[in-house]
Amino acid sequence: MKNKMMTLKTAKSTMNSDEVVMALNSLSSEISDLKNDLKYYARKTETGMIHAAYSGMGDSALQMLSKGYEEEIRGVMGVIAGECPMREECSAAFSQLLSDMITDYRKGELDDAGADEYRQKITGMREAAPYPSCQKCFEKNEDLFNRSIKRCSAFQAFFSGRTPACEETPVQEINPENIVSSYLEPLANKHRFKVLQELYYGPKSFSELSEVTGLRGGNLLFHIEKLVGTTMILQKQERGVYVLSEKGANALKVSARLLT
Repeated sequence: MKNKMMTLKTAKSTMNSDEVVMALNSLSSEISDLKNDLKYYARKTETGMIHAAYSGMGDSALQMLSKGYEEEIRGVMGVIAGECPMREECSAAFSQLLSDMITDYRKGELDDAGADEYRQKITGMREAAPYPSCQKCFEKNEDLFNRSIKRCSAFQAFFSGRTPACEETPVQEINPENIVSSYLEPLANKHRFKVLQELYYGPKSFSELSEVTGLRGGNLLFHIEKLVGTTMILQKQERGVYVLSEKGANALKVSARLLT
């Protein structure tokens, strides 16, 4: 690029005005392409860092959850089992089963059917228990196990970006006025949808959103206020930047599924 600038300076005296304009336009085009390339690679890097951070956070959270449950199992067995000769053996068995289940969740290899298999293992252990008093230990540990499944599912859904399974609202119960004003109308504009897409990768200032949408001043403000008013996006007052809300993120994910 420096060489091209020097060429323009030395050739200026021998070039006519049209040639100078063409050369400047060519240089401007190259600069614009370079800026776009830099933005592209910066976006790719930023996205990768975000995904890596969330992945690491999720893994650490599940490890902490596993250790917490193992300590709770030891506490439960210590209180309920008392002097039972099977206390240490059962405590180790429950802890290992729970650890295996959480490990599968961390790897993303455990679905609802897999969770049911773990429940069946506990049922089998309960049926083979040698003492009537064992039932109290199993009641407490089964409750602990079911709570661990729910929490692991929540962690996995949050940190992987997947939405946990839930019961859908019956079609006949959808409120037309509410769904249109809260979701469809905010999404039914290419500029507003572009704003949501940009905020999916991180907070953006008004000027940054102006650059990516091509809108200025009041035109952009109109669309931002529409998104803020429907809580699709939020504004952090301390920094003056906009962020995507959970509602906005879910709307984007549903939109993506419509195209599959």
